[in-house]
Amino acid sequence: MNDAMAAAERTPWLASTRVRRYNPLLALSLLFIPAIAALPMTIVDSEHLWPIAMLLVVLAFAGLVLVGRRAMRGTRINNDAVALMIRGDDVAASAAFKEVVSGFFGRDIVAMSLHNLGVLALRSIDLPSAIALFRASLAAGAGFRFRWQPNVVAQLSHASLAFVLAAGSEAFDEAAGELEKEEMTSPLAIAFAARARAMIAARRAELERVVDVLDAERALLRNVLPLNDAVLCEAMLSHALSRLGGSYRGAPRASQPVVADDSARSYVRGLLPEAEAALVSA
Repeated sequence: MNDAMAAAERTPWLASTRVRRYNPLLALSLLFIPAIAALPMTIVDSEHLWPIAMLLVVLAFAGLVLVGRRAMRGTRINNDAVALMIRGDDVAASAAFKEVVSGFFGRDIVAMSLHNLGVLALRSIDLPSAIALFRASLAAGAGFRFRWQPNVVAQLSHASLAFVLAAGSEAFDEAAGELEKEEMTSPLAIAFAARARAMIAARRAELERVVDVLDAERALLRNVLPLNDAVLCEAMLSHALSRLGGSYRGAPRASQPVVADDSARSYVRGLLPEAEAALVSA
């Protein structure tokens, strides 16, 4: 058992639920492929091996079909759980993500569900659990791939882990390093990375850097991030401008109050308490 996944299993969000990232049907199907590849060398000598060859082909094909169907089912469960998250039903969403994590649905969908459990932990300001779950997501999705393609789940998890490390500790160098481990190509991952860079700069009191980062991606942050995260970014920007005395790089620029409901205010207070001063009630 990977240490990162073992640590995640000890969090309240998994409550000792075992992480099972591989579908055993895939392993069995892959075992048939070398056997099929070796058969032509022996078929020349024996006509009796043709039925065995056909059986192996059918079993390998059937196994791969079942693996695909299983992965699609896991994806549907994960997507339905995300819809529950959006509606604010975190308890039901958490239960669905746990079903995926423990259900042999395949490493990519398990990695995605572990990341989403980390998001739930972050929303609850359970930062140690969020760190463990994001690390488990990266561990679950790691390994050899037959073809290269952008690993969106890894992008999201690296960016999310960097953000939580910066918010919950002073591991700023480690947080910055997480952002260099994966090229961010997904719009949501780019937004998460900007949020993380802004948090690192805010915690280091690099006020102009906070403004630089958030100004560069402001439209994306407003349109892509969940509401509480968008409010947090606006609060970080307003707080930085206020601390700069209404002047940014030699030009006047006043801070603006940020409208927030109770949920967003609690979120900002839990992650960057000094930025709460920029909030006004909805």
